[in-house]
Amino acid sequence: MSWGERVDDPDSMSGKPATTLSHEQPEVDPSSPAATWGWGFLLACLILFAVVTVPVIVDGAPLLDDFGRCVDPQKAGNWQEHWELQGVFRPATTLEIVVTNGLCRTVPFSFVILIPWLLTIGVAFLTRGFLGEIGVASPWREIGAGLWLLAPLGTETALRPATIHVTLGLGLALVALWSFHRGNLFLGALLALGSYLSVEQTILALPLAAYMVSPRDKRLQAVTSTVVLSVVVTLAYSLWGGTTFGLAVSLPQRLADVFRDVEEYAILPGIGLGAQSIPAAVRWAFPISIVVLAIGVIAGWQLGPRLLHPAPSRMRWLGMRHVAAALALLVLINLPVALDYPHQHSPRIFQPSWLAIVIFAAIVGSQTRWRHQRLVGATAGALIAGALLSLALSSWVRVETSALVEDAMKRIAAETPPGGVVAICGRRRTLVQPAPYGDFSVHEFMGRPDEAYEYYTGKTAEIRVGGYAAESNCPDTTGADVVFDFNELVDR
Repeated sequence: MSWGERVDDPDSMSGKPATTLSHEQPEVDPSSPAATWGWGFLLACLILFAVVTVPVIVDGAPLLDDFGRCVDPQKAGNWQEHWELQGVFRPATTLEIVVTNGLCRTVPFSFVILIPWLLTIGVAFLTRGFLGEIGVASPWREIGAGLWLLAPLGTETALRPATIHVTLGLGLALVALWSFHRGNLFLGALLALGSYLSVEQTILALPLAAYMVSPRDKRLQAVTSTVVLSVVVTLAYSLWGGTTFGLAVSLPQRLADVFRDVEEYAILPGIGLGAQSIPAAVRWAFPISIVVLAIGVIAGWQLGPRLLHPAPSRMRWLGMRHVAAALALLVLINLPVALDYPHQHSPRIFQPSWLAIVIFAAIVGSQTRWRHQRLVGATAGALIAGALLSLALSSWVRVETSALVEDAMKRIAAETPPGGVVAICGRRRTLVQPAPYGDFSVHEFMGRPDEAYEYYTGKTAEIRVGGYAAESNCPDTTGADVVFDFNELVDR
């Protein structure tokens, strides 16, 4: 059931195991039409991705946890509290804190946002290289890489420093699998460990993925090393995982939680695939959105015959066995989410699944003979246009929200004495409409507004907030120096 095997004999066409393995990329002339169209597609995706995301970089505003990572680490007892809450769980977040804190005090925050943005682009090129390594030829290796960039609501990992660990972990996982495919077990295991310590959704999935891509004579060692590391990391998280992230839950309770609110399992893929954000973006940008969708359909209709054709690869698709393996991999990617209750629905949680989906799509696409290429291309063009609209809506909401929050903090500072007490009534979840699901639609008054207040004004204050998800519309106003109505506070 391995990918990247060369078809050298007639038996392999009947589903019997091939006798040799290919560790070389398909021999495709870089000047061939397939490579040219593939690179053209990837370049177009890269440009479109940059156009809709750069406004957030230029705005350069922190988001939620980013504020605390800028202003809190220097405070007495902060690191001790961090270790008590998090323990050894996901140590890559400690790297995020150090990097964010060190840079945001010396350079504009735009430079901090550039880190996850560049990592996202880096994962795109790693995806292209990995697809080529396992035998997928142009243009499909570039199609897979381009689609990674166009994840609906992918802004949440591409433009948020507090989610660097997600993109970093996925990048390490790709290079680990690349190493396993080449038979380099030690490097593969080392990179797999780095991935485990960055994003927990790879802990259960990577052993199966390693089996699927490793040479036959190295499969057992690859699986054994990744499984052993998975067990060690899981035990460490369970024993010294701190008091947050639901890590103190017993194993029987965690297994029981898998079957609680099972209807919510449809929410995460729906959000990640744009079921809510794409229609919202079409309404938001109407009538321009109709033009964008029309351009996508026309471009797909014209380019379908040039892109949608089987690639001359050395790998083979074995049918239902690989389909079952792909589905099993998706289940293992999302099992840590199921074990965590309440189940999370943030778009960043879907990114590992999105990466697996685009890789599988490139593999299947390269082996499929498309009968109605123009129709398939037009449909794909419409979906790509919808994903771009979703990314644009997410970016616009983030820029508008950060501007409103900054203005609100400065208004509070103008009417509040240093170290004063502020009460805010009537908080709502979003500041602008329509808004996509996820952290890019919320604001700092939903978290710890005192951190954002200190970041924007250099002052400190106790900020009490009532309203959305609070016990009452107004917080305790006892001793408050000033009381604000939330809608008036954020009204520009």
